[in-house]
Amino acid sequence: LATRADQVADMLDGLVAEAWPSQTQQVAWEMTSAIQSMAHRNDYLREVEIDDDGKVELLAPDGRDLRQLDLSAGEKQIFTQALFSAVAAVSERDFPLVVDTPLGRLDDQHRVNVLKHLAARSGQVILISTDTEVVNQYLDAIRTKVAKAYIIRNGTRGGIARSWPEEGYFE
Repeated sequence: LATRADQVADMLDGLVAEAWPSQTQQVAWEMTSAIQSMAHRNDYLREVEIDDDGKVELLAPDGRDLRQLDLSAGEKQIFTQALFSAVAAVSERDFPLVVDTPLGRLDDQHRVNVLKHLAARSGQVILISTDTEVVNQYLDAIRTKVAKAYIIRNGTRGGIARSWPEEGYFE
């Protein structure tokens, strides 16, 4: 059994070594596509590169790594969303994604693009938002993809705080 376990471990090491380069390039390509779909400017990012050690670079048209610059909180959020999207696309799995306040640090155009990008996913997306975040034109951008909406209510009874969902959405 120990010999068989060693053989399986060697086989898995070989599969990982073989898959790593192709998977990282596919993740890099998917990240590039996702960032470009969410950003309101497509001229600042040429491509995402991932090296053999897993280091990620966001390359500008002039070759500079944008991650070496001081990215805004919104740009970091888009980078993270792109990574989630890329992993989902490359894994070919429809796993749910839970996103808490996805738009808080984004300007108007980024908000619409991020919502459209999330709504285009094939897996379930659960958005947790504030009463000012996914409303009006932002809600309109994804309304056809919204299956259910809940408001999280909270209150205190007998000195104990609690929260509960109620079906519905913000007024």
